[in-house]
Amino acid sequence: MRELLTRLGPAFIKVGQALAARPDLLPPDFIAELELLQDRIPPFDDARARALIEEELGAPASQVFSRISASPVAAASLGQVYRATLAVDPSKTLRISPAPPFGPDFVTNGAPSSSSSPKARSLLSSLPADTPVEVAVKVQRPGVRETIGLDVFILRSAVALLKSAKNVNTDLPALVDEWSSSLFGELDYRIEEANGTLFKSLYGRLDGVYVPAMVPSLCRKRVLVMEWVEGGRLRSASDSVLALERRRESGGSSASSTAPSPAPVSAFSSPAASFSAVPALSAEAELRLVDVGVRCSLEQMMSVGFFHADPHQGNFIRRSSDGKLAYIDFGMCARIDDATRRALLTASVHLANREFGSLADDMLALGFFPPGTQRSVVAPALTGVFARAMDGGIQSLSFQTLSADLGKTMYDYKFRLPTYATLLVRSLTVLEGIARSADREYPGLLQSAYPWIARRLLQSPSPELRAALRSLLYKGNQFRFDRLESLLLQAARSPPRPAAMVSLAESSSNHPSAAAASSSEGEQNQVTAAGGALGLLLSPDAAFVREILVDELAKGLDSGFGGDPSSGFDAEL
Repeated sequence: MRELLTRLGPAFIKVGQALAARPDLLPPDFIAELELLQDRIPPFDDARARALIEEELGAPASQVFSRISASPVAAASLGQVYRATLAVDPSKTLRISPAPPFGPDFVTNGAPSSSSSPKARSLLSSLPADTPVEVAVKVQRPGVRETIGLDVFILRSAVALLKSAKNVNTDLPALVDEWSSSLFGELDYRIEEANGTLFKSLYGRLDGVYVPAMVPSLCRKRVLVMEWVEGGRLRSASDSVLALERRRESGGSSASSTAPSPAPVSAFSSPAASFSAVPALSAEAELRLVDVGVRCSLEQMMSVGFFHADPHQGNFIRRSSDGKLAYIDFGMCARIDDATRRALLTASVHLANREFGSLADDMLALGFFPPGTQRSVVAPALTGVFARAMDGGIQSLSFQTLSADLGKTMYDYKFRLPTYATLLVRSLTVLEGIARSADREYPGLLQSAYPWIARRLLQSPSPELRAALRSLLYKGNQFRFDRLESLLLQAARSPPRPAAMVSLAESSSNHPSAAAASSSEGEQNQVTAAGGALGLLLSPDAAFVREILVDELAKGLDSGFGGDPSSGFDAEL
């Protein structure tokens, strides 16, 4: 099936990649095989690629780049990537990206000269001082838009016939529409440039995260120029994918002979033999990168609202110069509204605390069920799914197993996972697979993420999250001091967020809370760093928690002096 999709072309390759992220539609064996479509795709002709570069930039490639790889270092369904050096004047100081020397498979054009075209000189003279010199040049496959348009039309017609002829639970035409709309967005590299620039501004300050810079003045609809990242791919996302790769390498599967074989070296998972290999990381170092990825994913999905929507392991690079986790390929990014982000966070809290009844309500709020669904019908089945997932405790929760079990239940009840939920589960499954391959005793992603979740819950000004916190701290009318203590201790383990990290809505509209966040979080970070759980409780953003504590202490004192426990401080005091 995978090889057939590869031969059919880019649209069908993308179909396979999209289906690989849908555990509610296909069994695990199919998903594991389709994930291999993230590997190398046969490249198109280099001469055509250079001609397209020159057409889009309006200047000879040899005058814009002093050196460029003779062949692509990576090829995907929509385009392929070359490594290059900008042909900047030696007197112009630009940022030098750490990278090994070029090998013999690079074409050297030399420094810019007075004979360069006016267009080339104009492009290069306008580059800001922080522009990286070592760059990756992504070039779109010729005719890919027309090919995909025709393929989408044929595919949509075919699935419509299939749905009418067979008893298929899923709305297949809607699925194709959902996928094709994001796919056509990927065909305009100017959108990817804007996505990458925004992603860097939002998450580039996170500890352990690296986001390469774009070169906006050289980005066009079919050509994208961005900073080169030297490094290696993270481990495979799952044991099943690892096994399939080994089987293919040993001759057990007939992969296309024209496709370059994957190799764990260089940026964009480059197979170029001239590049220096990146040493394999220790299990401990790999797990540190997983923790970085989990924290960044939580910021994207549950805090800011702008997220990297193509989270397969090929888009994570471990940067060789400093060991940071680098994100690449921003063609598919998406947004999550405030209400959904809050529901995701409360659902995580309810899952961690085994409050499955509340979790079923969260699923309704998250749009997992179509309008009119009766909660009483699906709640028992969902409770069973989550109870089985948490049977061994929070440390044994496997997102891969949970997504498969949840997908089966959703299929049986004719429901469909929302797009954002699919992407979130896939992202966490990728990180979990990396962690499990590094350490079989890895405690689990939810346990790793819970400190961040606890800190966010305790400090959020959102009325909905404060209501969720209240419901968590009370059992009937009884206040649970042990639950608050547990949340504080967990939250103290999470590093403070960077100053002025606000939601996407706030950052894009110059919201006044953005300025306040910088001051408030700066003070809070100093307090919590020094005082742990107590420092967190005394921080400015924990005022709501202190109010609850004071109220409960007042009730306790009032009760002790014989007053009405519900009346707070009594006049007798």
